[in-house]
Amino acid sequence: MNRVKEIVEKVAQEAKKSGKISIFSIANTANKNNPPLLFPAIRETDSTIAGNILVTSEEQIKQVIEIVDGLVDIILMDTERKTPAFQDVERIFREQVHKSRLLTFKPNDLTVEALDAFLVQIASPLSGKKVAVIGAGNIGSKIALKLVERNISVILTRRNKEVLQKIVTGINAIKPIAVQAKVECTTDGLEACRGANIIIGAANGVAVVTNEMVMVMNASGWIIDVGNGTLSPEAVQEADKRGISVLCLFVKPAYDGAIKTILETEQLIQKIARRSLGHFSILSGGVLGKKGDVIVDDAYCPRRILAIADGRGDVLPDIRDPSFRKNIEEVESIIQKGNPQ
Repeated sequence: MNRVKEIVEKVAQEAKKSGKISIFSIANTANKNNPPLLFPAIRETDSTIAGNILVTSEEQIKQVIEIVDGLVDIILMDTERKTPAFQDVERIFREQVHKSRLLTFKPNDLTVEALDAFLVQIASPLSGKKVAVIGAGNIGSKIALKLVERNISVILTRRNKEVLQKIVTGINAIKPIAVQAKVECTTDGLEACRGANIIIGAANGVAVVTNEMVMVMNASGWIIDVGNGTLSPEAVQEADKRGISVLCLFVKPAYDGAIKTILETEQLIQKIARRSLGHFSILSGGVLGKKGDVIVDDAYCPRRILAIADGRGDVLPDIRDPSFRKNIEEVESIIQKGNPQ
């Protein structure tokens, strides 16, 4: 735990120096190649700086919290339970974090968002292409749904045929009805990769992409190692020989976006409010209003009018609707006076 102390102290110092929010994220992992404790690089966004640790037991979580609680502004909790070893993670965090703010995130979802955005830009146009996802676990299944929604043909592989078929049936059932592409499946990885434009290694650090798979894929294609260590050494050599690009996924863009979303959501929740002005109300933070209520950025200290509620959970198409002109004018007067009450 000495390493944890070193990292959290460095993060706190750097955050204080730069005026940024200090974070320490505690995540669990199912990657078979990771050591019992792993310390990813310190991550920095425009507004935050974060130390990180990957743990493999609930006892480690308790030890880390004991060290970092109160030394950083936010402790970021991984709420995904990737192995049976993590059964009561949220209770541990809720009971033990007393000084820092406790917020949550889902690293697998970050991975999927990063991969989706990455593929669309490096291999565009994707529509009509074939993507083989080797490993239909949590990440593999989620990326399959995202890709098929873009009208991309996807083939999923997994050893357990019964589970694999259920996953594929579910994805095809919930994809938009107008999408013509579909997800297919096979337990034969070689067949899945035949003619594929993109191979995605989505297993948990297991070398599931072989040189034979690389040999039968499209020569101008891409291989993305998402699960870290999903290609055999021979597969890497074969890809190099054929001039096929092999890339590891870099999740920083998705991480930056997720941190921004988490922090802005925290701010949004603090602004959930309804302020009555007699015949109508000012709303903020997502409160569902009656028809004619005025939606603003902050009900008790408005600076900007956003919309007029339609009374059904949506907004009127025209903020200048003459029926509610007086409501708008009254709120504009409050804003001009700078009167928070």
